[in-house]
Amino acid sequence: MAATGDPDKQSSVGEYRDFDSVTDVMGGFGRYQKLVIFLVMIPAIFPNGFFNYNVVFMAATPDVYGCVLPIENFTVHDLALFAPLERRNGELVPSRCRMYELNYTSETRAHLLEIINRSSVALTTIPCTDGWVYNREVYQSTVVTEWDLVCDRESYASLSFSTSTFGGLFGPFLWAFSADRFGRKQAFFCMLGFQLIFGIATAFAPSLIWFYVFRFCVGMCTSFIYTVGLLMCIELTGKKTRALMSVICSVGYTCSVFAVLGIAYAVRTWRGLALASSTPLLFIFVLWKFFPESPRWLLAHKHYDRLEDYVKKVARINGKTLSPKFVADLPEILSQIDDAEFAEKTSLLDLFRTPNLRKKALLLSFVNFCNVGIFSGLNLYAPAFGANPHFNTLLANLVELPPYVFARFICDKAGRRLSLFYPMFLCSAFCLSTVAVSASAATTILALSLCAKFCITLTFLVAELYEDEIFPTVVRGQGHSFTNAVSNLAGVSVPFVVSLGSTFTILPLVIFGCLCTIAAAAALFLPETVRFN
Repeated sequence: MAATGDPDKQSSVGEYRDFDSVTDVMGGFGRYQKLVIFLVMIPAIFPNGFFNYNVVFMAATPDVYGCVLPIENFTVHDLALFAPLERRNGELVPSRCRMYELNYTSETRAHLLEIINRSSVALTTIPCTDGWVYNREVYQSTVVTEWDLVCDRESYASLSFSTSTFGGLFGPFLWAFSADRFGRKQAFFCMLGFQLIFGIATAFAPSLIWFYVFRFCVGMCTSFIYTVGLLMCIELTGKKTRALMSVICSVGYTCSVFAVLGIAYAVRTWRGLALASSTPLLFIFVLWKFFPESPRWLLAHKHYDRLEDYVKKVARINGKTLSPKFVADLPEILSQIDDAEFAEKTSLLDLFRTPNLRKKALLLSFVNFCNVGIFSGLNLYAPAFGANPHFNTLLANLVELPPYVFARFICDKAGRRLSLFYPMFLCSAFCLSTVAVSASAATTILALSLCAKFCITLTFLVAELYEDEIFPTVVRGQGHSFTNAVSNLAGVSVPFVVSLGSTFTILPLVIFGCLCTIAAAAALFLPETVRFN
């Protein structure tokens, strides 16, 4: 027998003060929502993980490289014999950027080795003159190896990561307007099409400049595709499941990273990877028929007829019986909720009109800046560290899963503020403790960075929940937009911080640790919200 909502709840128009009360009647997290979320919305956020992570391998720098020398049958393994030594991470290793100034074409290999090994005076070194040779055991080709983005061009490699984040600074304004004007569904599929066009075009980039342009366009959509997916999940289920939806979407994102990691492991050329990580996402267009429009967008734009059909459809699939009076009063109920929820207009400036709200907005923005910066930085650090980037990336993403499971439990038991402070403090401790570890202890450094990743993932989830509870309903959207814009600035600078590890392995972790210490202190000035509405 079909379940029936509370008769009293379905008897009076005045009982329905917001759309969540209507959602309770038709079923907030019933069969319909579960089918849509797990079969439609989770696959819909896969582009976020694919396009965030494929560049990690497309623009990777091989662990061993050095100057090409005009010696017969010269390979990367000959660098240990012919390259001058330089100090890196406290050890003498073959130079990546300099070569001995010798007449390589007129001397035999044996005589060159004799000159290098028996010279009583320091030989003159010069920058590479004929390009670089790379270890291709892990990557057959990358953006770095194709356009020699090493040594004095190393910053161009970091820019390969940052260009998509630059796009993320501007794209959300366009897509947010589109989502508000034309609906979540149309905006999402426009974004997906736009992103796939430029994602596929990346594989055919004729020059580095065009690679940057295509990645900028891809980045315009990457973060907002996830945002639309999360918002749709929340708007389909209501406020009561907000934390659960955040966890489900986060797990979906991590699963998408595992998928693109498998593709990257199988495809070792950057152009092949760009194509292989873009074309599978075309299947998402099949979901158009099943992708619902946001009920709250329908309400805000006064599409009452479509919204009535939606309510009846969801109630039927969820096994809920709507009373005849509720059905008859539904147009009036929706009109009343529309007037109540969307009558007050707000702007970004409202976040700064009162000292209390201004302080909260600035503190949350800084905490999120650190969260995004450190989280993204550790994502880039793991594959760039050591000779097994795919395995390191797998570990870095596996440690994300446990925090998803118990983040809400910790928040409810310890409170929001301490759940933010302690993991941040521990993340700082793990990062800074690498100072006491030898640069040659690769396993220990990786383990400490993974522990830091575990902690920062937890604070990432807590901060999302904190935002929803601290910002008043009328400015919650503006609050999210402001903190997201500030945190994206961290994403732009992080690749340049991670690149410092090529000279001194632990330096990026030390910077992350110092930043996390400041953020942990800032979190103590936020109000506790766990026992307050």
